Amino acid sequence: AAQRQLTDLQILAGVVPARGPGVSVRIADPEGVFEFELLLDLVQELRDAGAEAIAVNGRRVGGTTAFSVSDGAVTVDGQAVAQPYEVLAIGDPATLEVGLKIPGGAIDTLDALDGTKVNVERRSDVRVPALEHPPDFKSARPRD
Repeated sequence: AAQRQLTDLQILAGVVPARGPGVSVRIADPEGVFEFELLLDLVQELRDAGAEAIAVNGRRVGGTTAFSVSDGAVTVDGQAVAQPYEVLAIGDPATLEVGLKIPGGAIDTLDALDGTKVNVERRSDVRVPALEHPPDFKSARPRD
């Protein structure tokens, strides 16, 4: 039981690669109107829907992952990610898809952008890498 809990916590923390069923969300943005806040909203909706592990263009998303823009490019933890954007999420595929397609949610917002095309695909085998740089906590320590 302890080993299973350790494995679960390693996946949750992003320090090990993970695989399982889930979804792929591909976003094509030929007009260049996609902004990093939309990516953040999409990731948050996946988390809210029960995603257990997420990656964006092959970069694992963890608790300290930062989304931003630099020189006009969307960045994940300071690294530019190019389109088409692909967000992979591990979790129950049906639940994740329903969570993404709530009225007024991330998919509706992306579909409303001029020229942006979004495709959500359920997959039986999604693989995400470990975090490239696990968080280095400067203040938080285990409680006695």
